[in-house]
Amino acid sequence: MKTEVLSLLTDYEASIRVGAERIAGGELVVFPTETVYGIGADAGNEQAVRRIFEAKGRPADNPLIVHIAEFARLGEIAHVTPLAEKLVGAFWPGPFTVVLKSRGVYSKTVTGGLGTIAVRMPSGKAARDLITLSGKAIAAPSANISGRPSATTAEHALLDFDGRVPLILDGGPCSVGLESTVCDATGEEAVILRPGGVSLEMIQKIDPKAKIAPAAMEGVKEGESALSPGMKSSITRQEPDHRKGEALGIQKPLNLCMIKRRARAGRRIFSAIRSMLFHMGTEGS
Repeated sequence: MKTEVLSLLTDYEASIRVGAERIAGGELVVFPTETVYGIGADAGNEQAVRRIFEAKGRPADNPLIVHIAEFARLGEIAHVTPLAEKLVGAFWPGPFTVVLKSRGVYSKTVTGGLGTIAVRMPSGKAARDLITLSGKAIAAPSANISGRPSATTAEHALLDFDGRVPLILDGGPCSVGLESTVCDATGEEAVILRPGGVSLEMIQKIDPKAKIAPAAMEGVKEGESALSPGMKSSITRQEPDHRKGEALGIQKPLNLCMIKRRARAGRRIFSAIRSMLFHMGTEGS
């Protein structure tokens, strides 16, 4: 497969329309969001969704995030709680993913076999235009091979997906450069399943009882299912990295969620850490 790279910076209208046509046609498209680059497909196209898992080498029990461009879509695909209404009202569009009980609109492949579904409304223009023009909700994890860091530039994504996806939309560096916060809002108290661009302190202004799930910091144990996209981020690797061709010999598990929390002092600090980890084989999908 030949991977085509189209620049949104030099020919936005033509490139975004090509991307939308590819999504509507059942193909995979790597695209920028304000958080990180995503590898997306029509959430309602089962074959296309399965190809996301194949391209990433992603475990089948690791759920995907469904991206939407209109608030009304949330109630169509999930059972919206009063807490969820407050949270998305405060943090959408933006780097915030809400987990709710699914209405069954999308398959168990999308939800990782769970009865819940993760939904986000991105703030990035390219991502929202891609959703709107394609007429599809887009299922998309981060654009990286499982076990590697999330891409924050098209160049990063191309390193992992050259020959694996038909199209990459280059929108330049992501403005946030940090994955979305994933928050369980199925009950009366908010529970962060994955730390990200919206901090616990920000969420506690909406729900003072909000907390971080222990698994969000410790990772999912072997044999357990992930309750959130990106919870399976603690890994051990000791193999050559294809970007440098060097044997890295990483023997201790690295949990990107922990690194994210410690990097809240500034986006630039986290970007520097991410650049280093690009050669250390850890993931934040």
